[in-house]
Amino acid sequence: MLGRSIVLGLITVLGCSDGGGTTPDGGARPDAGAASDGGEGFDGGATSDGGGRRDSGVLPGDWMPPVGIPAPGFGIEVDPGAGCPTRSSRTQGDLSGLSDLPAGTVVEITGGPHTASRLVIGGTGTAACPIIVRGPTAAAKTIIEGYADIRGSYVVVENLDFDLSSASEGISLAGDHLAFRHSDAHGFRPGHNSTVVFVDNSSDVVLYDLHVWDNGDFAFVGEQDVHGVGASVTHRMWVVDSLIHRNRGDSIQLGHQADNTLGDFYIGRNDMYDNGENSVDIKEASNVVISQNDLHDPPDGYPIVVLHDCPINAAVIYNTVHSAGVGVNTASLEANCDDDVPIDIFVLRNTFRNISDTAVQSWGTGKRYFITGNTFESVALPVDVDPAEPGSTVSAAEDGLTAAFAAFQSVYGIDISAP
Repeated sequence: MLGRSIVLGLITVLGCSDGGGTTPDGGARPDAGAASDGGEGFDGGATSDGGGRRDSGVLPGDWMPPVGIPAPGFGIEVDPGAGCPTRSSRTQGDLSGLSDLPAGTVVEITGGPHTASRLVIGGTGTAACPIIVRGPTAAAKTIIEGYADIRGSYVVVENLDFDLSSASEGISLAGDHLAFRHSDAHGFRPGHNSTVVFVDNSSDVVLYDLHVWDNGDFAFVGEQDVHGVGASVTHRMWVVDSLIHRNRGDSIQLGHQADNTLGDFYIGRNDMYDNGENSVDIKEASNVVISQNDLHDPPDGYPIVVLHDCPINAAVIYNTVHSAGVGVNTASLEANCDDDVPIDIFVLRNTFRNISDTAVQSWGTGKRYFITGNTFESVALPVDVDPAEPGSTVSAAEDGLTAAFAAFQSVYGIDISAP
């Protein structure tokens, strides 16, 4: 039963309770164990081949952006640059000559596995004539034993399987209009505090149909912080239609001590689970949309999604969030967010299922909430938010949903009322 219904000035808060809660660092209380929903537990592990690829139901050439997420201008097309008048294609059985490719070059790497202590891929392409480096097909990827730096402008890297078991670093991207897609990255054992796929000083980056799995040491006791995907000083980045699981940190972590030097991040239609920490952890990042993902099965004591420190404008919409103690947690803001408050947090039209503690919980001042229109199935406590800034709508039903949709559109410029 809902604990209380209160009205504070312009704030409408429905169905809140003083039950539940998490520790101040954003983790769930020690007794907030994950519920079971038939999925693998934290120690269940993946199959030897990493498990099956998530089927997004999207066919090549028919790609549509997830709800509330704009389509990228580059990186999704089936064959970008097919009409390039200077297109030059070649096939090679080694990794030579990939670091400074001219616009319009297409290189298919065959054979393998190929060993590379540090592979540099890139060059200066254009929108009409991008650079493409690929394996034969998404079903028959070329295996590369080692890590890679993807650099430049208008570069597509696809159909590669990076075995990082002997690598000292992960996959890094830097530049503009970069696409890393239809590829795998796994087996990374860096020790601690590292990221498998990391984007830095970039803009307009697409990570599409990736499989990032089995990274970090699951025998390690404590937080090892080996994350699947991360970024720094980057704007306009998409992580879509990917399978990111069994990483010894978060599936995706954005904005650690970044002072909001990154923003416009779109996380859509991914399957993220069985990690060492959260599925998604947003810290000091701006204008983030998390939409239509399947987010589930964190270890005991960790929420599935965490929005804390200073996530200016963060939206969790149309996701399925299940099998945990806590679903979405928005913890207290850091002092460096004071000039930006109130920040806007949207939690709209999600399905929360098998949550043993609280589906949506928050504390601390400086946040304006739009939490409504969600569905709760086998949830101990739907919503526990206190306090909330004036103008907030917090409901365990659909109160204020139309106004919440309008507020989302005013912030992100997209109508999400009729997906």
